[in-house]
Amino acid sequence: MVGKLVVQVVDKPGYSGNCKATVLRIMYRNIVTPLAAGPVKDELVQLLRYDQSFDVEVDIVGIENCFRPYLFAISAGAVTRYEECRFSMIAMLNSTFHEKWTTMSLYEADSDKVRAMPTILVTVQPYTTHNWHRLLLELMDLQQTTHRLPVEFLPGELCHLTGNSQFTSMRKAGYPQLGDFITVAGECGGGTLGLFTILKYGDKKHTGFLTNFHVVSPAELAKIETKAKAYLCGSLSLDDHTRREVIRFAPKDMEETVIDRLGQLEEPNAELLKLRQGKYHREMAVDELPHHHASRIGRYEAFATLHQKQIDRAMPMPITIGKVLSLAETRFGITG
Repeated sequence: MVGKLVVQVVDKPGYSGNCKATVLRIMYRNIVTPLAAGPVKDELVQLLRYDQSFDVEVDIVGIENCFRPYLFAISAGAVTRYEECRFSMIAMLNSTFHEKWTTMSLYEADSDKVRAMPTILVTVQPYTTHNWHRLLLELMDLQQTTHRLPVEFLPGELCHLTGNSQFTSMRKAGYPQLGDFITVAGECGGGTLGLFTILKYGDKKHTGFLTNFHVVSPAELAKIETKAKAYLCGSLSLDDHTRREVIRFAPKDMEETVIDRLGQLEEPNAELLKLRQGKYHREMAVDELPHHHASRIGRYEAFATLHQKQIDRAMPMPITIGKVLSLAETRFGITG
């Protein structure tokens, strides 16, 4: 079992009176619960409120059984299918919601990058009500292909989504690679690293990579004139203050990466502690340690060492991987 207790203050928009509540959130995975979570939650609430000392709500979350979407860079094959039906989908969303839908785009969506598949994601304003299943079927019927792209609906805006763990795609040596999450210094989130490239400018040669404009555009906290110059003219001068540092990974993705790996280590470390205690008691009793016991200790130690090295490699991040060399809002950004 891997579990975590978190106390959070959350908003309750639309509620009368106090719109904030203190919540004890219990998150777990890799466990089959012997009892229904509802009665457990009720008992915890009664216990915490017994002497009216703690006015809290309790939320029990099974990570593997709840929808926590992560969005990743799309694959080229799905783009053609999406473009063929995009405008007809927009027309249907306009006629259905008018101004209550906010964005529609193609992502690879899942809780894990390895399992993620191309998905059309539609965001709508909070409290929007509709027959979502029927609309989903209608949108999928607009796709005139054999392999139809799934459709998901999410309330709110994409900027409110949490970071993405990068450990499933992170190389052992930690080198940057296509699809890594990057941003400019001073921003929490950004976008993905694109193709690596060599740019020749006169007698100079720059090794760098491509990415989207919004990823390397000035941070929100930058000076107004800096942002205006970058948006209007791009940035080419070597001493120009709009030459921003590009970092990897984006801070919010780095935080999620470390949290994810530490969570993955909780259960193996607990099992390793139990095995080492068993070994110690056998040594104290001058009892021979079974071969399978020693073998299990070795496997768990190797697993923990490998993952700890990854955590140690990730802790100093984000690191600078380049500076913006050229920027154009309608074209691309090059770093080197």
